[in-house]
Amino acid sequence: MYRMGNPEYPGPTNMADPIEPLFKRYYDQVCRFFHRMGVSPGEAEDLAQDTFISIYKGWKEISDEQHVRRRLFKAALHVGLGARIRQLAKKRVAAVVSLDGQDADPALL
Repeated sequence: MYRMGNPEYPGPTNMADPIEPLFKRYYDQVCRFFHRMGVSPGEAEDLAQDTFISIYKGWKEISDEQHVRRRLFKAALHVGLGARIRQLAKKRVAAVVSLDGQDADPALL
């Protein structure tokens, strides 16, 4: 495994190598993190993958290996909160839009 502080570190041109060990090491922990947030197992796996994609996109901003775990779980928190906000917004839209011709509850607007 490459150390990020090492001058031989491949940098952004070859990101798959450093991301792969990170994925193997933390994937299950990130999934459990989402389970504790109340996310279903299937959605937790999707959100974990989204988290690693987020880390991959910002890889060159990570300057120190010891900050990777903190950065990873911070990204997971943002991904999880974003998913929860979208879920609540969909529920609100579904509650406001009336398909049977009845008026929507003004308290929901």
